[in-house]
Amino acid sequence: MFQRNVREVAFQLMKRKKVAGEKIARITSATPEESQRFTRTQNKKHGPTLDDFKLDLASVGLSSPWNKHAAVLFSKYFINQKKYPCHDELMIQEAFKTHMVQLKAQYKKFINGEQAADQGQAIQNARIARRRNVCYR
Repeated sequence: MFQRNVREVAFQLMKRKKVAGEKIARITSATPEESQRFTRTQNKKHGPTLDDFKLDLASVGLSSPWNKHAAVLFSKYFINQKKYPCHDELMIQEAFKTHMVQLKAQYKKFINGEQAADQGQAIQNARIARRRNVCYR
């Protein structure tokens, strides 16, 4: 239940919307330039905000200063909603970091497009069929 609450609040905070015909709701990422600028300056106005909440999903890994600051913002926002029983900032941040793994996977799928994923699956299916045919000759 708690993890579902985290997912719902993240979806709302990131202003994601489901679009008809798309399997994955649109998801955006901070640009590498935005992330690097925040890392360099450590100025909060150069990082994620509640008004423009996005994660650094384009870079390698998820432990960038941008994402760490986003997790802090998220936990404070989550607590201020006052409709969820959990008020432990660290527990909320950990749950959000866990959810970021899924968000990064969704981001990769979104930017690569479902066609690439479907094409990869078709290639994999063909390999399996060839192996099966070779084994039964």
